[in-house]
Amino acid sequence: MKVASLVTLILALLAVVVGFFPCFGWVNWIGAPFCVLPVVVGIVGLITDKDPETGLAPNMGVHLAAVIGGALLGIAATVRCMLGGGLV
Repeated sequence: MKVASLVTLILALLAVVVGFFPCFGWVNWIGAPFCVLPVVVGIVGLITDKDPETGLAPNMGVHLAAVIGGALLGIAATVRCMLGGGLV
Protein backbone atom coordinates (compact mmCIF):
# COMPACT_ATOMS: atom_id res chain seq x y z
CA MET A 1 0.00 0.00 0.00
CA LYS A 2 2.94 2.31 0.61
CA VAL A 3 3.94 2.24 -3.04
CA ALA A 4 0.36 2.78 -4.21
CA SER A 5 0.02 5.82 -1.94
CA LEU A 6 3.26 7.30 -3.24
CA VAL A 7 2.53 6.63 -6.90
CA THR A 8 -0.98 8.08 -6.82
CA LEU A 9 0.24 11.14 -4.91
CA ILE A 10 3.03 11.77 -7.41
CA LEU A 11 0.69 11.37 -10.39
CA ALA A 12 -1.82 13.76 -8.83
CA LEU A 13 0.96 16.26 -8.12
CA LEU A 14 2.18 16.10 -11.72
CA ALA A 15 -1.33 16.58 -13.09
CA VAL A 16 -2.02 19.59 -10.89
CA VAL A 17 1.38 21.22 -11.48
CA VAL A 18 1.04 20.87 -15.25
CA GLY A 19 -2.47 22.34 -14.99
CA PHE A 20 -1.11 25.54 -13.44
CA PHE A 21 0.79 26.48 -16.59
CA PRO A 22 -1.04 28.82 -18.96
CA CYS A 23 -2.98 27.05 -21.71
CA PHE A 24 -2.87 23.77 -19.76
CA GLY A 25 -5.68 24.58 -17.33
CA TRP A 26 -7.80 21.88 -18.91
CA VAL A 27 -5.50 19.31 -17.25
CA ASN A 28 -6.96 20.35 -13.89
CA TRP A 29 -10.31 18.97 -15.01
CA ILE A 30 -8.58 15.58 -14.94
CA GLY A 31 -6.29 16.37 -12.02
CA ALA A 32 -8.96 17.54 -9.57
CA PRO A 33 -10.98 14.29 -9.61
CA PHE A 34 -7.76 12.26 -9.74
CA CYS A 35 -6.71 13.84 -6.42
CA VAL A 36 -9.42 11.81 -4.70
CA LEU A 37 -7.49 8.61 -5.48
CA PRO A 38 -4.48 9.29 -3.19
CA VAL A 39 -6.89 10.25 -0.41
CA VAL A 40 -8.78 6.97 -0.75
CA VAL A 41 -5.62 4.86 -1.11
CA GLY A 42 -4.06 6.62 1.89
CA ILE A 43 -7.11 6.00 4.07
CA VAL A 44 -7.24 2.35 3.02
CA GLY A 45 -3.52 2.09 3.78
CA LEU A 46 -4.00 3.59 7.23
CA ILE A 47 -6.78 1.13 7.96
CA THR A 48 -5.31 -2.07 6.52
CA ASP A 49 -1.51 -1.64 6.72
CA LYS A 50 -1.02 -2.41 10.41
CA ASP A 51 1.68 -4.18 12.37
CA PRO A 52 0.12 -7.24 14.07
CA GLU A 53 2.08 -6.71 17.30
CA THR A 54 1.54 -2.99 17.90
CA GLY A 55 -1.59 -2.37 15.84
CA LEU A 56 -0.03 0.75 14.30
CA ALA A 57 0.66 1.43 10.64
CA PRO A 58 4.44 1.25 10.05
CA ASN A 59 4.12 3.50 7.00
CA MET A 60 1.72 5.92 8.63
CA GLY A 61 3.67 8.97 7.43
CA VAL A 62 3.40 7.97 3.79
CA HIS A 63 -0.31 7.30 4.05
CA LEU A 64 -0.95 10.56 5.91
CA ALA A 65 1.05 12.43 3.28
CA ALA A 66 -1.14 10.86 0.59
CA VAL A 67 -4.34 11.84 2.40
CA ILE A 68 -3.30 15.41 3.23
CA GLY A 69 -1.42 16.00 -0.03
CA GLY A 70 -4.26 14.63 -2.14
CA ALA A 71 -6.77 16.84 -0.35
CA LEU A 72 -4.64 19.97 -0.73
CA LEU A 73 -3.91 19.24 -4.39
CA GLY A 74 -7.61 18.66 -5.02
CA ILE A 75 -8.45 22.02 -3.47
CA ALA A 76 -5.72 23.76 -5.48
CA ALA A 77 -6.88 22.18 -8.75
CA THR A 78 -10.51 23.07 -8.04
CA VAL A 79 -9.61 26.68 -7.26
CA ARG A 80 -7.56 26.87 -10.47
CA CYS A 81 -10.55 25.59 -12.46
CA MET A 82 -12.80 28.18 -10.84
CA LEU A 83 -10.31 31.01 -11.44
CA GLY A 84 -10.19 30.16 -15.11
CA GLY A 85 -13.96 30.33 -15.34
CA GLY A 86 -14.03 26.62 -16.11
CA LEU A 87 -12.47 27.19 -19.53
CA VAL A 88 -8.76 27.89 -19.12
